[in-house]
Amino acid sequence: MMEALGTSIKTETHGDVTVVGLAGEHDVTSAGAVREQLGTVAASGGGLVVSLMETTFFDSSIVHALFDADRQLQEADRRLVLHVATAPIVRRVLEVSMLADAVPCIGSLSEAVEVAGRRGGTA
Repeated sequence: MMEALGTSIKTETHGDVTVVGLAGEHDVTSAGAVREQLGTVAASGGGLVVSLMETTFFDSSIVHALFDADRQLQEADRRLVLHVATAPIVRRVLEVSMLADAVPCIGSLSEAVEVAGRRGGTA
């Protein structure tokens, strides 16, 4: 877990699905830690949910890390699932980056975990 200036990365497991929660503002200063955590989970062979429920801002470096994690998961017949129902600025980044079109975005954590646990990760 990383914590600096109100920014944190938290993980919890739900069976074979790992939920990575990004809290606070995430940008190039935390991108390395986010990328490392997502890569570790994606390589584990289980499902991955990234919760943006406590995210107040993220930039293109985090968007790239999320796209890369999804690509890595797809190679294992899994998908990244985003847990969102979040701040308008975060929703806007998802829309502008087209990440919201590329990966499932689900408001319920239990539903997000269920989708991430499926092979292929389809909603």
